[in-house]
Amino acid sequence: MLLRGEIRIESAFDYPTVGSGVGIVSASVPLLICRDQASGRVARAFPNEGRFGGRFCTWGVYSDEIRDNLRWLGDELFRPMSAILSQNGGFYLKDVIGESLTMGDENHSSQAASDALFIRKILPMALECQNAADLLRYFAGSARFFHNFCQSASRASLLSAVGIPNSSMVTAAGGNGVQFGIQVTSPLCNSR
Repeated sequence: MLLRGEIRIESAFDYPTVGSGVGIVSASVPLLICRDQASGRVARAFPNEGRFGGRFCTWGVYSDEIRDNLRWLGDELFRPMSAILSQNGGFYLKDVIGESLTMGDENHSSQAASDALFIRKILPMALECQNAADLLRYFAGSARFFHNFCQSASRASLLSAVGIPNSSMVTAAGGNGVQFGIQVTSPLCNSR
């Protein structure tokens, strides 16, 4: 399908999105959405797929089991949590990130504190969902779950610098093991 041009591949950085771990983002993939309060810029990130512990859609891996898990994430995790977060006005990720840094997390490879702090914040909201027990098992059993929130929040913050005149601040960076590229402040990303 790729060779016939039936599928178009683009960089997540051409959008206000992060493709965590070379994650494949398509129209049907549920995404985490974070908003930078100062600029209003929004960014999205591929979620941590939880219970699959390394066998997930990132790194280009795909299977029927992963497809079913992505459906579960969209229907059973994100739908009720989105409703509850909306009702509660969301919460500030900055609080979790800031406190976890003082506890020794660097919020990329090490996130034990941020995961625990996130669960503590989300717990009262998750308990309002009908499938609370399943959600709590998911959060508790998903090491580095907060990592993807950090990526989305970081992307939203960096997007605030896009378009600043006479600035050469790096707003995105990525590579494929052979080539590496950066984006500097430039016109805003497409809003797709």
